[in-house]
Amino acid sequence: MIVWDEITRPKEGQYAFRLIKNMPYGNWSWFKDSENRVGISLEVQSASIDTNFKPSKYFLISTLNLGGMGNILTVVCQDKEFYEVFEVLCRDLVDASKEASVLDEAIALLEARLVLWTELLRGLKGATRQEVYGLAAELSFLNIWLDKQENKNLDIWVGPNGKSQDFISMSGLNAIEIKASSNDLVSVKISSMDQLDFAGDLVLAVFPVSAANDQSMNQINLEFLISSVEGKLPSNQIDNFKKKLAMTGIHLNKAANDFYFSVGEPKYYEVRSGFPRIIRANIATEIFNCSYDISLTSLSEFATSQINAISRLSK
Repeated sequence: MIVWDEITRPKEGQYAFRLIKNMPYGNWSWFKDSENRVGISLEVQSASIDTNFKPSKYFLISTLNLGGMGNILTVVCQDKEFYEVFEVLCRDLVDASKEASVLDEAIALLEARLVLWTELLRGLKGATRQEVYGLAAELSFLNIWLDKQENKNLDIWVGPNGKSQDFISMSGLNAIEIKASSNDLVSVKISSMDQLDFAGDLVLAVFPVSAANDQSMNQINLEFLISSVEGKLPSNQIDNFKKKLAMTGIHLNKAANDFYFSVGEPKYYEVRSGFPRIIRANIATEIFNCSYDISLTSLSEFATSQINAISRLSK
């Protein structure tokens, strides 16, 4: 359920608020108007607000004067297609502004953060089946990781943050790259020279993912996997998880959740000396980008266990 679903739509010309956080310069609240537009509002303890917000097709920033309440700054969702991501954005804005002690500082932080979110939302795209399977493999490993850890730490999931590997240990010495493969685990596609290029110990985890037909007993979708991960996280980690999902660049809408699939038991391989891979240090500098397929049928000498892979990542 989205947070605004719990706020009753106000009468015509009125607004509804639900307090999020008290700050020295004003109060943050969830916001809904009589036209069912939603967002967040900042009750400003000032006669005027000096802002430099750039227009965006994703959200509208404006100032309202509510008489006895004074001025409020509102950030309102412009495109319902981004409704669920918008809640993540709003929580992030409130969190970013907590470092400010005065209004001008808070406004500056908000302006910078909204520029980043505009770029992120612009990059969101409809998901292909292959992208859905790739994210499904990452979420499947995240479920395994959370099952094995007392400390439910999401910081190791760094793929959404732009790192070349999907999971890197807190020490930075161990990493796991996650891949989805066909159900027979014959081969796997490596999409760049950087994915198997890591200075420390690297493990390649390959999850068999295949389309599920209507008769499949264990068919799932991304919504199921996301719910499963959230169910294992403490409440203070949910927002961080949603933010990481948004940062994957995949628009998790109905179309993405219409892909149903099954995920099998993964295979793990140590990427060490002799492992077949293409990395930048081994090829001409004129070649700046490439992708390639690796046959998995002859990699038995590199095989390792899930226990070993998890143990490394915990270090």
